[in-house]
Amino acid sequence: MKEFRFRYEDTIYKNGRNIPKTSGLYTWYLDFSKLGIVNNKDDFSTIVYRLNELITSENMKGEVSSPLKKYIVNVHQNTNFFNDYLIDSDLTEGKKISELSDEDCVKIFKILGEFSHLVSPLYIGVASSLRNRYRSHKRNFYEIVTLIDEGEDEVVIQEKAKKTFGGRLAYQGFNWDLLIFNCVKTDLESSLNKSTEYLLNRMYSPIFGKR
Repeated sequence: MKEFRFRYEDTIYKNGRNIPKTSGLYTWYLDFSKLGIVNNKDDFSTIVYRLNELITSENMKGEVSSPLKKYIVNVHQNTNFFNDYLIDSDLTEGKKISELSDEDCVKIFKILGEFSHLVSPLYIGVASSLRNRYRSHKRNFYEIVTLIDEGEDEVVIQEKAKKTFGGRLAYQGFNWDLLIFNCVKTDLESSLNKSTEYLLNRMYSPIFGKR
């Protein structure tokens, strides 16, 4: 088994031709260093607001399964952390942005950039061909971008977008160059790869993952 990591600029050449063709497991991460340039508190605050828009949603629909039952739920995501961090609520530890210096904000953002592939991934998947799966996610992403640019009906866009990881990313307003594709090629049989993927998804609950 071998791990590979591809930032956006590593995949430009012939649409990810350097990504392995073989089977394996893969993850997508958010590249914090691509979110912008931080020189002061205002820059940092803008990026944190942007993160809040990208990864939170007022209402999400999901399917919950157990060995005994399966049912549909509406999930209301708690955004108190971002509100507390940005505005005036008291934090039990640390400082709000309003209390940080420009230099503090530059340092924090630099640390975030180093943590891009060390935090929970946006998505975890399994593929018989890692290269083909990378390309299909990218294709799904740009299909939704095109529909949005062409002014397609919102309901049509939403229904199509929610079916794929790339589509959900595009619908949430991500840029493709914000992503890191991380993969491990394996020689495991398909059922073992899928079992591993299932376990990882339940352990980490990626926010754009299979629910």
